[in-house]
Order: sequence, then C-alpha cells, then structure tokens
Amino acid sequence: MLEFMNKSITEENIKMLMELENRQAVFQDLDGRVGVIEFDAVFEQFIECFSTTPEDTLNYEDVS
Repeated sequence: MLEFMNKSITEENIKMLMELENRQAVFQDLDGRVGVIEFDAVFEQFIECFSTTPEDTLNYEDVS
C-alpha cells in the first residue's frame, strides 16, 4: 500500500495503516498528498457500496 502511494516504508507510516479504524481510509489526492479520511455515510447504500468486509462474513449471525 505504501509503495503504491509512493510513501516511505517507515514505522510511522506502517503504524498509520495498522491503526485505521472503521470508516477510515488512506486517501491520495491528485497532487499526491496522502492522509487519513473518515467516511461518514448518510445512506446505508453508501456503506454497502464502500464496504471492504468479505462477503462470506456478512451472513453470520452473532450468537454470543
């Protein structure tokens, strides 16, 4: 991911990726600036559209 965005593989950059929370993503603009954005969907369809949860885990019911 860091190589794809032309970012140095440093402890700080690795930590940034590893500590992303739900609704957060790394974004690169047209000028090459990279930062963390937080996605706050207004509609459920947006959440489904941008979901990176594997489909085979979506149908499981929590029985705890």
